[in-house]
Amino acid sequence: MEVYARAASVALFANGVQVGRKKMRGDCIARFDTTWQPGVVEAVPYDVSGAEIGRYALRSAGEDTQLRCECGGRGVGGRAVAFRAPRLYGCKRRGKATRTRPLERFC
Repeated sequence: MEVYARAASVALFANGVQVGRKKMRGDCIARFDTTWQPGVVEAVPYDVSGAEIGRYALRSAGEDTQLRCECGGRGVGGRAVAFRAPRLYGCKRRGKATRTRPLERFC
């Protein structure tokens, strides 16, 4: 897993358990060897004194989460199918993905 941060070091947690902590280099990328598991993955950057300067978490989708691509509309140029943006159902918020609002912002 790659973590991008402008910090002195960064720690990676999987479901509350620290996977590792690495010093950052000039490219602002820390790479961790880990196996994916459902739940929460969290990156915590630290400054040179060791103080936490941020926190970012990703949560895996729940069992009831569904990604649906539904077709509808009149079609274009006499064709029978018109495509719509995918919609995410079953998580905390329901919504439609757009270029400026990707699906990962919904859960």
